[in-house]
Amino acid sequence: MNVLHLRKSIEAYFDQLSQAEAFIDGLTSLAKYAASSTLLLEGITLGGNKLNESAGNLHTHYANVSQITSKINNRLFFKAIENFQQSVRLLQREWSSDSEPFNRLYREVDEFAGLYDKYLAFQSGQNAYPLLFLAHKLKTSLTVFIELLFALKDSIDFQDEPSDSDSKLSLVLPERLSLKSFADRLLALQSMYSELCALFDVSEIDHPLRIGNIESGSLWTVLFGHTKIIEMMTSFISSGASWAYRNYTTDGKIINLPRKIEAIDAILGLSNRLEASGFDVSQMKPNIEKAAINLSKDLTALIEGQRSITINDETLSAHVELSKDVLNNSVSRVLRD
Repeated sequence: MNVLHLRKSIEAYFDQLSQAEAFIDGLTSLAKYAASSTLLLEGITLGGNKLNESAGNLHTHYANVSQITSKINNRLFFKAIENFQQSVRLLQREWSSDSEPFNRLYREVDEFAGLYDKYLAFQSGQNAYPLLFLAHKLKTSLTVFIELLFALKDSIDFQDEPSDSDSKLSLVLPERLSLKSFADRLLALQSMYSELCALFDVSEIDHPLRIGNIESGSLWTVLFGHTKIIEMMTSFISSGASWAYRNYTTDGKIINLPRKIEAIDAILGLSNRLEASGFDVSQMKPNIEKAAINLSKDLTALIEGQRSITINDETLSAHVELSKDVLNNSVSRVLRD
């Protein structure tokens, strides 16, 4: 698992955890009530005249747990318990190296749900004691678990941020790469950026392509650069990858992007972007042709051998493009009918 997947799995856990709010609130109330019994237990340990009084107060304390449970919406509470357990399983699937901490937390929640259900069936002090004891223990475990995840997420979040005139590009190539292939793809990204800076008259000295984060094995990188150039790079990579994945060969290989100027321009919309930026494209034909060919080479080098790519959290693949085509054809038929 790379750092990107690690961060995303933690974010997905917290998203799912938001649906378990009723459980966490109810657990917190029961844990606080359990903690308030400490002084009563201390009174018992002192013995003497306080023994019987403290024991009676403790019995009353456990007998009155219904004052807490009566404020809990049990339907939402049990549903929230299921959502919490699903969030644990979601995280466990991503972190498959050691599943025991997740299994232990799952079992504790399951045991707590059983004790809570048992207490609702017969609300006695005898049933309240194990419920409160486990509520306090489980709340402590849950607090530590969540705080560790927050600390881990903070430690792997991006420390570097783009300047006011820059933007961010995040790219994931999931297939494992050799050192040469890894370097070739980084060079392709730099080459694209340089080509577009030259074409759109942006100074690379003032706006160099900077690395915000990089991880090897598979390739995950976060790059910062001039906003207009980064936006075009993002669009070009998405457009080029979508075209390549729509034109898979019968044996599942990606077809190289075309090298004819008109075909490349049709895919990337280079001339249209220049016109929209106020450039006179009629005077730039040689420059556009050179840039189009180089961009086609760089895009091909970037996605070659990759079953999918993820750019700024959008995943592109042959499966995704095929699904889009099927959906578009279905919608077209419905509109025609």
